[in-house]
Amino acid sequence: MANNIKRLRLGFLFTPREFSRLIGVYPEYLPRLESGERALTDAWIDAVSSALGIAPETVLDPDADIQKIVSSTPRPGVETATICPLAARYAILAIAAKTCGLKIAEKITEDDLAEAVCSLIAFVQGGARRSALEKSNPETSGMEKPTPGVLDEKAVSRLSKGLQITALAILQSCFDDPPPDFQERLDAALQGAVSMIVAFSQIDERARPPEME
Repeated sequence: MANNIKRLRLGFLFTPREFSRLIGVYPEYLPRLESGERALTDAWIDAVSSALGIAPETVLDPDADIQKIVSSTPRPGVETATICPLAARYAILAIAAKTCGLKIAEKITEDDLAEAVCSLIAFVQGGARRSALEKSNPETSGMEKPTPGVLDEKAVSRLSKGLQITALAILQSCFDDPPPDFQERLDAALQGAVSMIVAFSQIDERARPPEME
């Protein structure tokens, strides 16, 4: 499906790695979106439009004036306190393998994985935006501000909940009957998966050399 994702990325001067982090997908998957190899669902269109602050129809409109849109839209910053998409991908795969075995994990398609990562990040960041709004409220202005590059306690809690929901949703398409001890396995795997995502999300990827194509 033809789209304007690459034109928008280049127009806003984002490297593939920066843009991937911004919309909630791992860099290795971005070319499938930019080339049109992956049909854009509403979730992907919303991820791109929300991240850039543009109208959803701009993502697909072949007649969109990208230069005009870029010049009239503030360039969004790449937040450091965000979820690392690549870490989220491997966390979901690890949970699938630990709870249902490697054969089940291997059945998960790359498209399903990418969409699961995007949904997980949107879920966590949705809660983070609400927290930011609460902190900007005069009544809560005295509250402690979040430390850049670090997921606060609420974000980690939301990450754990979102990861559990995501794992359940993606695994439901892979088996008819879950193992009898599925919930116990899931509970045991969650802590390690969350810790991995948190650790990798604190790494500042902006130190990498620029890659515009």
